[in-house]
Amino acid sequence: MRNAASSVFERDETTNRVKWEDKVVNAETGETKKVPVFRPNIPGTAILNLQSWLSATYNDLRSASGNILQATKVWFYEAIFGSGKFHGDTHSGNLMIGRNDITFIDFGNLYQLKSNRADGVNERHELLRVIMGAAFRDKDFVLAGFEKFLSPEGKAALAANRKKAEAILDSVLSKSKGGFSFNIVYRLQAAVAELQKLGLELPPQINCFIQSLVRLSNSVVEINTIMNQCKAMLEATQTMVRSPAPVDDLDLIGKIFNEFASEAGQKLVPQPNGRKYPAYIVTLMSNAYGGASDKPGHAMFLPGGTYHTKVLNSIKNAANPLARAEELYNKLVYHADRAHNPLQDVQIENNLDPAMKKFREDWPNARTPQEKDAVIKAFTDTFARSEAGLLQYMMLYGRETARTVIGNPKTFASAITDILLGKFDALSEGLDEKEEGKLKGDVYFVATGKLGLGYWDALKEQKILDALMKDAQKMGGDKDYKVDIGV
Repeated sequence: MRNAASSVFERDETTNRVKWEDKVVNAETGETKKVPVFRPNIPGTAILNLQSWLSATYNDLRSASGNILQATKVWFYEAIFGSGKFHGDTHSGNLMIGRNDITFIDFGNLYQLKSNRADGVNERHELLRVIMGAAFRDKDFVLAGFEKFLSPEGKAALAANRKKAEAILDSVLSKSKGGFSFNIVYRLQAAVAELQKLGLELPPQINCFIQSLVRLSNSVVEINTIMNQCKAMLEATQTMVRSPAPVDDLDLIGKIFNEFASEAGQKLVPQPNGRKYPAYIVTLMSNAYGGASDKPGHAMFLPGGTYHTKVLNSIKNAANPLARAEELYNKLVYHADRAHNPLQDVQIENNLDPAMKKFREDWPNARTPQEKDAVIKAFTDTFARSEAGLLQYMMLYGRETARTVIGNPKTFASAITDILLGKFDALSEGLDEKEEGKLKGDVYFVATGKLGLGYWDALKEQKILDALMKDAQKMGGDKDYKVDIGV
């Protein structure tokens, strides 16, 4: 994909990566966004080749990200709402990502949160209390849950340093750094890391759970970063509008690329199968397949067909037939992105190159009109087939791209929101009456103050759930925590 991108976009000489620049997307507000910088004189097939690579990569990554998020739900649910068991070392090397699922391996760090310890503590409830404290930026919730995992010595150390611990949590969970968010991963990590600096005991169950949550989140963040780059490059190529380049009447690929790079060519056209394709894809399908026919090698490219006849007459009637054949050959070779598409390279090397070589060799020795017609026809046969072949490649790539639905990658925060609020009643499970009242008050405050719900909607569980899910989808991460603790 990187090689394909280099044929379409400029590269930064220092980093050898795609060069990006700021583009104004709203003239009134001055809003800008990063866009890749196009190279001049891009072959049409290079754009479609890149789009195909980007679409395939995006789809694969979206599947992998979705699998990780689903696996996270199972992992989280089992730990907090299920048996209490969880895999405590979820780095990427312990995730075997398949097309439709994920398998966890290496259970050397398998933990189980106890539901009924001898002292009556439910560790699942207490870890949930810590998580909810991070979500609502409430230090009392965090410390209350954290303390229940400590040994007698650990509790004594916390008591001696409680004011310092509260000050640290106030800083890490400060509401000045943002409101409510289920994007809690780095906040949790920062909280336990800073508490540990006080010399406080760090319970292995909490440590491994949070570290595993961080590793799962990092995997999703890394995937989403690449997905967003693919998305930005796809959007750039799909909205690349420029003045049409002059093309030969027989240069079907050049004509289609001119349509591709126009606003009209990008307009969606409904199809009989219910899909909508950009207008340039419809033109491409018509040229590659002859419209309604879905069989390659349409008759227009075969001897006697309209395109074949036009090429034949164009070379035959030229003042210099060899020069005209060279002109058509060079244009088709230019369109074929040979450096980044092995199939196109093979087609040119095995078919068109030998045909052009033979034309050069045979033309000077052709004396009679019949001999000249035979040389021209032999080249035209191969040229028309090669034009048809490249059109079919372009059509397949373009149709694959058109079928790819590009959207914002689902965030890790939205998965955590889905897990917790999908079990809304469980949020108050194990809390005493005062804490449950405080939690409900926080939920109401978030619903009205942060999510903009009215009085009555803020009392409806599903309205809150829907608003939180929408909010989590667009919410950014707490990047300052990542920097602070070196993640």
